Amino acid sequence: MKELGSLEFAMNEIGRVGGGQFRHNNKLSFLNLSQNPIKEIRSNAFHFEPIEASDSYWSIDYRTLVLRLSECQLVPSAFVDGELEWMDQRPIHLQIFNNQLDVLAPDVFERLLKANPENEIIASSNPLVAGDERMKWLNDNKDKYGARVDFEGFKKQE
Repeated sequence: MKELGSLEFAMNEIGRVGGGQFRHNNKLSFLNLSQNPIKEIRSNAFHFEPIEASDSYWSIDYRTLVLRLSECQLVPSAFVDGELEWMDQRPIHLQIFNNQLDVLAPDVFERLLKANPENEIIASSNPLVAGDERMKWLNDNKDKYGARVDFEGFKKQE
């Protein structure tokens, strides 16, 4: 799987993502896990290990990775380790729309935004409330993250 650019696992019965299944696929630019009943996402689920740059076969592709986790019935507790190890070598566009997320926890989502200045989160159609105290990290950093986060009630800054 080291050379695959796109993986489609939509509409399956995937309930758990973890164990670094994708860590050596540094050419991956689109991963679709939509419409799976995902109940658990482990901390290393989407961490891509850097490989020695001297070997061009193993070098990291710096194209954006589109990671689609839409319509997965995700709730905040799905992130079982409380945080995710995001790769910082290339941008991630995280699409988590149409889930059951009522908060974007800083250990998961702020960490993603900090990992790379090109990372983005599309979280529309979730029961998120922009003024929620649990989202203070985002509200306090609207000028920093506003152009990279999109959901109802949170004005995307341009």
